[in-house]
Amino acid sequence: MSTENDTSMLNTCNAVCWILAFAAGLFIASVCVYWVGLHGLVSAVIGLVALLGAGYLFPQVFCTGSDAVPAEPVAPTPAATSAAPVMPEVVAEPVPEVTKSVGKPKLYGAAPDNVDDLKVISGVGPALEKKLNDLGVYRFEQIASWKKADIEWVDDQLKFKGRIERDDWVKQAKTLAKG
Repeated sequence: MSTENDTSMLNTCNAVCWILAFAAGLFIASVCVYWVGLHGLVSAVIGLVALLGAGYLFPQVFCTGSDAVPAEPVAPTPAATSAAPVMPEVVAEPVPEVTKSVGKPKLYGAAPDNVDDLKVISGVGPALEKKLNDLGVYRFEQIASWKKADIEWVDDQLKFKGRIERDDWVKQAKTLAKG
């Protein structure tokens, strides 16, 4: 964008702001005459003060940002001068997958389409369900398949030592997974 174009846009913004300030001053003067009942000359002075105040304020508020003239010209970046446009790379959404590693239970990488309400399990509230989801646990079948090492790993992650065995989540999950 050229500086001349920026200056004309700034001048246009200032002109519009002063026109709005004039309208505001006229409105305030008429309100003072008709609704407040002040003398015409007093109302005109109040309107003039409002016009000058708004005429100063409006450009300060509305004529900044992208319309303002920069202090010094900005040099084009090398990317802006390249001949070929850079297209963003399209990345496909990851498909939820179940992963299993040593000492870790089967976990989803992302939420599957059919998520179970884990709060149905006794001892699991909304906060604990969120922690389980953050770990990758979304389904009753996952919990129902946990072995001792899996329980220890999840117990360690949740920082509730013995909670899973104490509330017998695995047994509850097996019953709930059957329907």
